[in-house]
Amino acid sequence: MSTATGQVSVFAFPLPENMGNHRVHWATKHRRRKAYLESLDTRSLLKWNPRPPSKPWEKAHAEVEVRTYRQMDQDNATARVKWCLDWLVSRGYLVDDKPKHLTLSVTSATAPRAECGVTLRLTELHP
Repeated sequence: MSTATGQVSVFAFPLPENMGNHRVHWATKHRRRKAYLESLDTRSLLKWNPRPPSKPWEKAHAEVEVRTYRQMDQDNATARVKWCLDWLVSRGYLVDDKPKHLTLSVTSATAPRAECGVTLRLTELHP
């Protein structure tokens, strides 16, 4: 069983595109993903999100709230978080997003369009 160490980081992400329910060309999807990850880099430069730890966390738990203007079911809400998790791994917050390294708890909520987004609370765990 894993236990928390007390190190917690809270991230506020803009709402990623919903790529789960429609088909787009792979190059279009790649461009949109790249643009989204670059927007998260900009948010980090503006210090809107915590800095990465000196060493990526080996094991962590993420509590995620996805706020959209229409209610989403659980699997679509979880899929919508994928680009956020990819960014956390690629920028040195997490070792990997595989179940061995990351557990995930995703909830969805409805909100006015101006308040839509993703709030992710990341807690480091000891193995």
